[in-house]
Amino acid sequence: MPISAASSLPSISILTKKIERKRKNVYDYGKEAKKLSEVEINDKFKYTKSGKLFVLFDTGADDPNRIITLGTEDKIRLLNSEIIWFIYGTFEVSPQPFKQLFSVNLNKNNRNLPCVYGLLPNKQEETFDKFFNLLSPYLTKRQNYILCDYEKAIIKSVGKYFRGTNVCGCYFHLAANIWKHVSN
Repeated sequence: MPISAASSLPSISILTKKIERKRKNVYDYGKEAKKLSEVEINDKFKYTKSGKLFVLFDTGADDPNRIITLGTEDKIRLLNSEIIWFIYGTFEVSPQPFKQLFSVNLNKNNRNLPCVYGLLPNKQEETFDKFFNLLSPYLTKRQNYILCDYEKAIIKSVGKYFRGTNVCGCYFHLAANIWKHVSN
């Protein structure tokens, strides 16, 4: 498309809304939840396209601090085969009503590979404890290193569940945080 056509396109927000409406019609996500207790996962989204279970656990609608964890057995096996993990929490892409999308990743062939996702209601230490407690039955091997951002709650929780593991802060997150403070 020629650059001159850009002026005749709708705004990004209008295009985004059109795409979201189209996806809703095609995929039938169900109604948008406002509360954790209203979150319903349609059966067709509980499995991958190849039929593998994708929802590892869901603490349930009755849990005021509900956690939903997503991943596959294949990815869990990969996690168990690696000695270095990278743990990230992000707020920008977390679906409502969850407050954080938490992921456990590894580096495979110089690529960041997310293995497990957690939809978390907050970023409190107790929530991370609960996440790792629910994940622990799937884990068979102790990690040597876990790199994470500099959130005290994550670091404390990792220290409890992965005793003897070296917990390191991620340089990228440190540099980004320093830059944010310097630029203000």
